[in-house]
Parts: sequence; C-alpha cells; structure tokens
Amino acid sequence: FTAVRGADGRIADFRVDFLNEAACRNNGLALDVQVGRGILELWPAHIQTGLFDAYVHVVQSGEPLHRVMQMFPRDGDRWYDIRATRLGDGFVAAWRDISERVRDLSRQRAAEAALRASDERLRLALNGAGAAVWEWDVRDRTIHWSPENFALWGRDPAAGPPSRADWASGIHPEDRERAAQA
Repeated sequence: FTAVRGADGRIADFRVDFLNEAACRNNGLALDVQVGRGILELWPAHIQTGLFDAYVHVVQSGEPLHRVMQMFPRDGDRWYDIRATRLGDGFVAAWRDISERVRDLSRQRAAEAALRASDERLRLALNGAGAAVWEWDVRDRTIHWSPENFALWGRDPAAGPPSRADWASGIHPEDRERAAQA
C-alpha cells in the first residue's frame, strides 16, 4: 500500500499495490478490481474502525501495528490479527483470520462462567441447608473436604481433612464394625 498524499503533504489515502489470493477471497473482489484503487474507496469502514489512522501512524512513525479486530465481511462475523509495517512511503499488511480461535476462546470462557455460576449455586445451597461436601479419592486414598465441612466439624482448615483413622474414630463404637465392612 502506497501513501496518497494531498496538496498539503498529508496522507489522504493508500493505494492498493498488491494483494494475495487470500485477501481477494476475503474481500470478495477480484485482484484487478482492487489494485490501483484507494483503501478508503474500497473499504470506507477503515475510518470508523480507526484502522486508517493506525496505518497513517505506521507510515509516519515507523512503529509496527499489531491489532486484533472484529470485522463484518459479507460472510458474517470475523476476527482478524492485523499486522502492518512501514515500507517506503507506505506499508505492508498481513491479516490473519483468527475467528475460529476467538470462538473457541469465547466458548471456553462461557463454559468457565457457567461452572463458576454452578459452583456458586452449590455453595449457596450447601450454606442454606447447613450441609457440606466431602470426597474420598480411592486412587490415592485422600479425602477432600469443602470449606463448609470444616465449619460443621469445628476443624481448622489448616489442619486439613481428617485421616481415615480420624474419621473412623468419629463413628459410634457400635457402628464401627459395620462401617469398616462397608
């Protein structure tokens, strides 16, 4: 992309000098329709998104651009990793479609939020019922207690959950043999 300067010397647009096949597919336009034309003529949304000003900054400052943006081409919502570097009195740019990664991340965040909400509902239910949760991992023979369990048993969480022997000592003497067999 080569800078097109006005009479005052300021950048007024950028001329398209070359685009690869992927850019043509993404833009939905043939190469000959795009080459030689201004980006503001082809993609006026570059003004509203701030991308045009970012490209101007690249050319004027020499600082590279890296931006992730959501764009709305004809085929629907798309996300791009956009990078640009000054080249002469213009710039070269690479747009990489990262839509699927963004959707995957969005799904992961939604799942994490749903899990947090579920955990909070469980915590509220346990608290409201005065109940607690414990788990015995049979593989490594460890016991895990919820914070409510420590409160119910009056046990300091720093001491950790009880051992199996501690647990067994809390069983009524008449029930110990039956509990051991279970």
